[in-house]
Amino acid sequence: MHEKITPEILQRLAVVYIRQSSPGQVRNNVESYRVQSGLVGRARELGFPESRIRVIEGDQGESATLPGTRDGFAEMLELVKSGQVGMIFAFEVARLARNNLDWNLLIHYCAFIGVVLGDESEVFDPAIPQDSLSLGIQAVLAVHELHGIRKRLDRGLRQKASRGELHPGVPPGYVCV
Repeated sequence: MHEKITPEILQRLAVVYIRQSSPGQVRNNVESYRVQSGLVGRARELGFPESRIRVIEGDQGESATLPGTRDGFAEMLELVKSGQVGMIFAFEVARLARNNLDWNLLIHYCAFIGVVLGDESEVFDPAIPQDSLSLGIQAVLAVHELHGIRKRLDRGLRQKASRGELHPGVPPGYVCV
């Protein structure tokens, strides 16, 4: 057992949150799903019985950039707020949300209610200042990384358009000849 995982935490649910950002990732990157599903084994290793492990995977193909748009995340947050969750598992916990509103709500409630977060190698307690700082830095970097990715993609589209090579999809009802 890990020192941050108390018997009280083990009496509650371990939530394994599985998400990929786009339908293309879900379709083409099945290994990511397998790795994230492997967190169920991590929950067992840390002392959660199978009956208290819940997998939330309803946000497959959903981006985490806009607040309040993911049903699975909302379900997880409600479980946290109701005191049913002891630990949340996610692949790279700081990527649970790529927007500050969802992230800060989750971390606030986790710290207040006594929920810890974990990934494949670490356990974070947002009520501990050092862990809260580490999680906060990771989240800021994740949001910043997303802005960088968006800028690069936009720049690429503009360059294609300037060369006359950008061919957006044909609107419904039209036929390409």
